[in-house]
Amino acid sequence: MFRTKSLLVFAVVMMVALTSSVMALDTVTLRQNMWMWSQCEAVLAESLHFNFGHTPVISPEECYNEIEKARMIISKIVAEIASEKDMLEARAVADEFASMLDKEEEVGKTLHKLLDMQAKYIKAHHIY
Repeated sequence: MFRTKSLLVFAVVMMVALTSSVMALDTVTLRQNMWMWSQCEAVLAESLHFNFGHTPVISPEECYNEIEKARMIISKIVAEIASEKDMLEARAVADEFASMLDKEEEVGKTLHKLLDMQAKYIKAHHIY
């Protein structure tokens, strides 16, 4: 009986530990997708302004697809934010990008807008 109870307690503790690690904000993926978005925006801007015999590294269609994919991943990450700690980490990433120049700054400001909307959602639903 004691052995079964201790195994059950161990299983519950492991599930809680795994769940809490899965629920943490993935800043690496957030940064990667923000970088992909900003770089594709830069390639698109360059291809629009300097199209005199210059072939972009990535086709515009592929850039649009990558931007859309990055936006979806970023939106999903932001929608999963449910703690103040995660919100602060995401805002730090947004500040990091907003302090850069050009397209990175735009992406950072856009992330701030998404985080503001998520904060309003969290406040309205009393999540934390």
